[in-house]
Amino acid sequence: KIIAMQTAQTAILTLPRALGRSVIGALAHIGRFSLMVAELFRALGEWRIWLPRTMDEARNIGAGSLFIVLLVSSFAGAVTALQTGYQFQGNLPYYVVGTLVVESIVLELGPVLTALVLAGRIGARYAAELGTMRVTQQIDALESLGRSPMSHLIIPRVLAGLVMIPVLTIFANAIGVLAGWWSAKQVLPIGNADFTYGAQYYWRPFDAYYSIIKAFFFAGAITLIPCYMGFNAQQGAEGVGKATTTAEDTLKTTSGGESNRQSQETDGFQLVIDALKLNGVDTIFGLPGIPVTDLTRRLQANGVTLLVD
Repeated sequence: KIIAMQTAQTAILTLPRALGRSVIGALAHIGRFSLMVAELFRALGEWRIWLPRTMDEARNIGAGSLFIVLLVSSFAGAVTALQTGYQFQGNLPYYVVGTLVVESIVLELGPVLTALVLAGRIGARYAAELGTMRVTQQIDALESLGRSPMSHLIIPRVLAGLVMIPVLTIFANAIGVLAGWWSAKQVLPIGNADFTYGAQYYWRPFDAYYSIIKAFFFAGAITLIPCYMGFNAQQGAEGVGKATTTAEDTLKTTSGGESNRQSQETDGFQLVIDALKLNGVDTIFGLPGIPVTDLTRRLQANGVTLLVD
């Protein structure tokens, strides 16, 4: 009976203990991360140390990542244009393709895909580099010499990312829109004037600023989180691998969450409805690939009737 009672008590306490360890671990990470950020701001005064290293890191991020970022963004723009033309063919004017390609690339796909690419390329490299320096006691050697690891190792990586990732996002947006433009012209009867008209009709100047602001926050996550994980790595080679994996998983989760939130803010239905009303359309037949119930409700609220076979 005593053994059974002890087993039951252990089973009952397992969940609260696991939950408590998780909460304590999360709070410890928050505290260490906050202290690291505070140390970063304190080390900014040592600009003679971190400025040359920042230039080298910026060159590595920009030149090393430009090709893969442009390749991914061009594919995204082309696929967006082709799918938009396929879904709306025969139901909407073709200039809507220009609207959806530009808005999707600038607001969503450009910054998000750039962040995902650089999370794997830059984030994993930073976590592995700093983790190796920690387990081989190179960071301890810097501290024993009275040098700040922040100004030598962390600040150059963070500042280089904050500068270059928004720049790469601008290139990704431009190439994505151009690729969508070219792809739409190959498979749809759309001219340059139609695509340009659609791109300009719903364009707001703040869209460009929003894309850069979004990329800036992604850059902060891509640089700070891997640097924190690598800087606090433990347990030798296993600790370096764990820090690298944890950093990359955290970055992808962060990018995916922001992407989902922005997808909810970017209302594609409203763009379609505005295009219909602009052309005086009051009745249309079913649009393939769009949920009929939600679209019917939205169209009826705007005075447009949807007929489905």
